[in-house]
Amino acid sequence: MKSKILFLLIAVAVLLGSCGNPYASDYDPNRHQYDPETRISQSRSFLSDAFVVVSPPEQSFIAEVVSADLIIEGKVLDDGTLVSRYLPVGEGEDPTASPQLYSVNYQIQIRDVWYGECEDTEITLGLLGGFESGVMKPHKNDELILFLNQKSNGDYTTVFYEESIYIINPPENKIFVFANNPSLIEEYDYTSIPFIKREIKRILREIDSYSPEEYPSMHFIGDIANGFLSDDHPLKRAEPEKSQ
Repeated sequence: MKSKILFLLIAVAVLLGSCGNPYASDYDPNRHQYDPETRISQSRSFLSDAFVVVSPPEQSFIAEVVSADLIIEGKVLDDGTLVSRYLPVGEGEDPTASPQLYSVNYQIQIRDVWYGECEDTEITLGLLGGFESGVMKPHKNDELILFLNQKSNGDYTTVFYEESIYIINPPENKIFVFANNPSLIEEYDYTSIPFIKREIKRILREIDSYSPEEYPSMHFIGDIANGFLSDDHPLKRAEPEKSQ
């Protein structure tokens, strides 16, 4: 009888531990584990002076939610591919004489779309800089929560560099704040996936009460937040007409 009770208690504990995320049982238990003691932030020192990284507003998390076009949970499928392009130059000038901008592209398997619209099962995520410079780079098989903007070529980039990346960290699947941002670490490090979801929902529910004067991020409204703004809000953008 005691053994049956013990088995039931263990089963309930496992169920409760995974109910916050339907994919928890699919996570690779041997994926990279991040350590708060070795947290770094590469984007504070780009190798090229041609690109200046702008820090997010003080209310970083609010800015991420307000500015995002897509918020997803996903898995890093590869080790990344280094790509480069020349920065735009004036008409008639030699493009190869201009500085090059590097980024690393990752294939991301979409686990769950939290907010926004995306019908793809995989997307390309571009992070500025090389493997050892620019935005901090994740590891293959990392499970992530990402706040994204879509680029003109259909790929995606994070809203505010590594500030918009949250690791689902093994072995307990707690949140690891990727950026070395004290305010984000204080509020969200070692929290849970349901907690992050509730915070996003709260911000979107209260978005009409935010003003650009109080929250500078309100000057750029992403697709998600725009859908939650009331029609008479001064920052509401007209929704594009859908083709028939």
